[in-house]
Amino acid sequence: MSRWLFFILLAACSTKPMDPFSPFQIPTWTTLPTDDQIVRAVVGVGGSAAERADAELLTRDLLLTSLRARSDLGTLQRSLDKMRRGYELEKEQQPHDAFLRFAILEAVDHVRMQASRLAAARLKHDLWPSEPFPEPWDDSAAIDPAGVASAATALAARLKDLEARYGQRLPRVFAEQAPPLDSAELGEYRALALARNHLHVALTGDHASTGGSIYNVLSARGVETRRLAADHPY
Repeated sequence: MSRWLFFILLAACSTKPMDPFSPFQIPTWTTLPTDDQIVRAVVGVGGSAAERADAELLTRDLLLTSLRARSDLGTLQRSLDKMRRGYELEKEQQPHDAFLRFAILEAVDHVRMQASRLAAARLKHDLWPSEPFPEPWDDSAAIDPAGVASAATALAARLKDLEARYGQRLPRVFAEQAPPLDSAELGEYRALALARNHLHVALTGDHASTGGSIYNVLSARGVETRRLAADHPY
């Protein structure tokens, strides 16, 4: 064996294996962190340079806006812990591209939650204008009904933008129709189906078919509506 070959084999054998990608390494902050500190905590440790770069891009593009909205440290920590559990669940179900799926679904669900508040404000104004907001719609009370349409239009544009930029990387999340009821991808589509539905309600007031808390509140108050079917296109 040549001397150079010996050293090459020695270096190869002594190379330390790469640590696995481990996001959501959240420190114990005492003050609200900066955006860069939040991103570093979400990206965590380990993984390849390409994997970490992609995770940083996804974090800044898809997660940071909702995290930045947390006005106090306790709420931020709880939100990060919830995200960590969501990522771990995605990884358990399908390790490949778990962070990508988690980040996109989290962004879509953030739109869904905002759309739900707008739909609640629209329906309350249309159906019970002189009554207090029913639970769990209390957090929609501050929304000006006159601004619902423009806010819903902006959220719809956000969904279109997400689909344009990430649809090819995770096409089943942005499907125009839901998969069969026994499909493993149903849950991924569900978030978008509800987001689209709630935006439709916010823009039109049409509650003939809806889902989530909107359906529950309307049904409890005797308003005729149909529960959003998992295979219903929106």
